[in-house]
Amino acid sequence: MNTPVPRLLFAAPLLLLVGCQTTPKVNSGWWQETAADLGTKLGGCSMGDLDSAHPGQEIGVVAEDGRVYCLRRESRGWAQEEVAHLQGEQIQCLACDLFPNLPGDELVTVGVAVGSEGDGGAGVAWVHWKQAGRWRSERILTDTALFHALAFGDVDPRHAGAELILAGFSGRVHVLRRGDGELVSESFGPLPGNAKGAAVGLGGVVLACDDGSLCAMRRAESGWQLEVLDRFSTALARVSARRDRALVCANDGRLRLIDEEGVQAIPVSSQALRGAVFGEFDPLLPGEELATAGYDGRVRVLVLRDAVADDPARGIRSGDRVVQETLVGRDDDRLHHLASGSLAGLGNCLVACGYSGRVIVMSRLD
Repeated sequence: MNTPVPRLLFAAPLLLLVGCQTTPKVNSGWWQETAADLGTKLGGCSMGDLDSAHPGQEIGVVAEDGRVYCLRRESRGWAQEEVAHLQGEQIQCLACDLFPNLPGDELVTVGVAVGSEGDGGAGVAWVHWKQAGRWRSERILTDTALFHALAFGDVDPRHAGAELILAGFSGRVHVLRRGDGELVSESFGPLPGNAKGAAVGLGGVVLACDDGSLCAMRRAESGWQLEVLDRFSTALARVSARRDRALVCANDGRLRLIDEEGVQAIPVSSQALRGAVFGEFDPLLPGEELATAGYDGRVRVLVLRDAVADDPARGIRSGDRVVQETLVGRDDDRLHHLASGSLAGLGNCLVACGYSGRVIVMSRLD
């Protein structure tokens, strides 16, 4: 199934206030297009090489009605495939190389085994892959409550290769690794709150919890150790991490950047945020930028830098860390997730989805 590509141009910048410090951005230069309108609430999206028969990466998407989709850019439109139709709502997904013996990436999805997120049933994780032209699905783990967070990376120094991390509302974190022909799982807990997001970084796994706790789980000689990095007065939602920093979004409309300078709270919206992404989105700027999306339906890219001169009118002094914000996309309903990656013909992109049922793709003009 191919869908047309409506496109919008965003060229007007916004200003962001961080401790009374603002700087303007001259031009956004971003396109937005709709990759699919699936007609139901979408929980999460991820980009990866999900179909090795085609060049480039695809977009994996999970829906409230239990459907899992793969979207692929073709010529001037998008091809859409239904990967699976499960009995339970899927909340998040992640493209990763869980099975190295298979070409490309697999798509791991998490949610509830039966019914909807609000039903309070058992949690489940599935893996989906395409082989010999057919989509296949396998259940890999269940838990007593909803799975809502997942990450993939090398977090256990005892074993070679990467691990899959699953967490949610049971209070436990599950670490899965490849054994002899099967996945081997071990669990750790309890967490201080329900896990809403997970990312590999800071020497382990960073977990964002709905009680406001930002945690890091690391493997020590004595076993898995949990450190509460900080506690905030608002529920946390999504998180990204690197070796030396983490970015988390929250229900209070703020991004929080945790790095060697401490914690910087960045007010973004009056509504809850559901995206926290690092990425190199602007080729004219050195290093990574930040991106977020939320319940106001907007997608923003933010750049942090040190002021090079005093600006008394804005209360900025030379050396202060300041932020500039650019609106790069929007939807007419709440956005629930934001992902970054590279797509054929578009380069580095942001992909967002949420309550409208649309999957929107944002890319730079240059």
